[in-house]
Amino acid sequence: MLKCCLDSILNQEIELQQRGFEIIVSVDKCDARTEKWLRQKTYSERVRVISARDGSPGANATRNAGIKIAKGEILFFLDDDCALPDKYWLMRAYKAFQLHIEAMALGGGYILTKKYNIFVICRNELDNFYLRQNMIGDNRTAALVGGASGYRKEVFLKYGYFDDRLSYGSSETELNDRIIKHGGKLYFISELSVSHMPQDKTALSYLQGSFLQGAGQAYSLIKNSIVKNSTGQEKTWGLQIIRQLDVGISLRIVALVFLTSIAFFYWLGIIAGLFWFGLKNILDIHLRTRERVSGRILAAIFKR
Repeated sequence: MLKCCLDSILNQEIELQQRGFEIIVSVDKCDARTEKWLRQKTYSERVRVISARDGSPGANATRNAGIKIAKGEILFFLDDDCALPDKYWLMRAYKAFQLHIEAMALGGGYILTKKYNIFVICRNELDNFYLRQNMIGDNRTAALVGGASGYRKEVFLKYGYFDDRLSYGSSETELNDRIIKHGGKLYFISELSVSHMPQDKTALSYLQGSFLQGAGQAYSLIKNSIVKNSTGQEKTWGLQIIRQLDVGISLRIVALVFLTSIAFFYWLGIIAGLFWFGLKNILDIHLRTRERVSGRILAAIFKR
């Protein structure tokens, strides 16, 4: 998958060749085999490899490690199971940032490139539905998916990095909510959708991921106090997704049960996240208050 991802980038025919662009692969886990493979002659001259395993684990810490060494003014994040669908994609992304000069970040959705099991198809359709549901008007949106989204570098200087306390599960949502909270704008550009090549996963792994996504949403809600506007589509979201599936009745029933379970675990994650992160937030406030009071008492003692 990583080879397909990198080859699709290196195959780009763009004017940016003269302007200059860089490719950074940030490796999360200790994976000497992957790092050695990346440093072979095929990629060594065009790809910079950075190991993020010394810091906090997870997607956000890995992204932050890449941000810190990146030289470009626009940083686009692409998951290793994604690829650019054609050789003009990167130029379209660059021109989209030029066209929407007010955009702090923009991105596209996911396109499956081959046949997958029903769980992968449903999850992919759910991600794209999530994007459509969060559209504000025109190309404005309140959400982007982490596997295909780009940011102006000033975002990280102005609003801070990805929150590395979130490892996986709505990990990029908190930064997007933070941008919106401070008046920044996000754009969804359908022409920037990427080819998605996920590994076939079990239903259980998707349910676990939905739980983590719910917990991540709860964390962002507590931190940024942002509640996204309802569009009304979410009331029949399951039926809307099932209608788009090109499968038989039996698989539609499986899909309905799976999507219902996804929703249950997602809301379970939100409840657990609100409790866990809310409790931690209360304890942090309590500890900071005690520290301030203790500091004032000590200052008064020393002043005397």
